[in-house]
Amino acid sequence: MLGFQDEILESLLLLMKTKGFNDISVSELCRKAGVSRMTYYRNYNRKEEVITRHLDTLFDQYVKEILALTFKTPYDFSIKFFSYFKPERTLIQCLARSRMESLILGCFERYLELIFQNLFGYTLLEMGLRRFEIEFISGGLYKTLIAWSLCESPPVASHIALTYLRALS
Repeated sequence: MLGFQDEILESLLLLMKTKGFNDISVSELCRKAGVSRMTYYRNYNRKEEVITRHLDTLFDQYVKEILALTFKTPYDFSIKFFSYFKPERTLIQCLARSRMESLILGCFERYLELIFQNLFGYTLLEMGLRRFEIEFISGGLYKTLIAWSLCESPPVASHIALTYLRALS
């Protein structure tokens, strides 16, 4: 059985398949999820929070899995990235249709900094010097993920990872 937060997210995505995010009312969302408005407002201030919390949870788990990898080549990162986010295609498609995919980019930037700090031991000063590197990588991953998610028949993760790496080299 899903928790109410999962029900709200699932209901929001179902509604977003047929209408834009801004056209969905909190009342409609609560009705679809089977929760009261009071429950909703105890947990969320804005509808965007339903999505941003889910994205934060996804990226937290992704970072844990990346940090646990024994082989840490760029290919390992890429294949893990595209494999990990493949089940989130519906979310990404809904965000793209509602022109809200920039929520994903914000997560990329925050979490790539964590990966750089933890894997490579960069200090805050070094992170400042690597700012453009992080921006470049996060922007590329973001655009590739969006395009890949919007494909009717997306290539398998290993193919898209190789394509991404070829473009970077």
